[in-house]
Amino acid sequence: MSDDTTGKASAAEPATDWRRLRGMSDDEVHAAVLDDPDAKPTDEAFWEDARVVSPRSRRGETKRPTTKSLKERQEDIENYIAARQWYRQKVREGTATDGDLAKLERCRDLAVEARRSGVTAPAFE
Repeated sequence: MSDDTTGKASAAEPATDWRRLRGMSDDEVHAAVLDDPDAKPTDEAFWEDARVVSPRSRRGETKRPTTKSLKERQEDIENYIAARQWYRQKVREGTATDGDLAKLERCRDLAVEARRSGVTAPAFE
């Protein structure tokens, strides 16, 4: 018998009896797994050092598509710079509120997101 693959799907029926499995209780499934010589049970010690490993793409790294255009991201940075100046003025006047600070923080978060995507603007700190 040759070990070469033909690229064709096997005509053999699947070995799993799904109807029987669905009719079993959780305890019955657990007992069947423990009786299976191919199954390797794990304990708490196994999971202490376990880590998640994601497969790499065959086509290389891909970036998540962005929903904002470059211009919109530049505007986010510019808005943050303007909001920062506005907030500093309110602090000097003694009229700054928690709501003002929340607005500034939202602008900052958008600007940081834009900066992480590679967009730059003058005086961005």
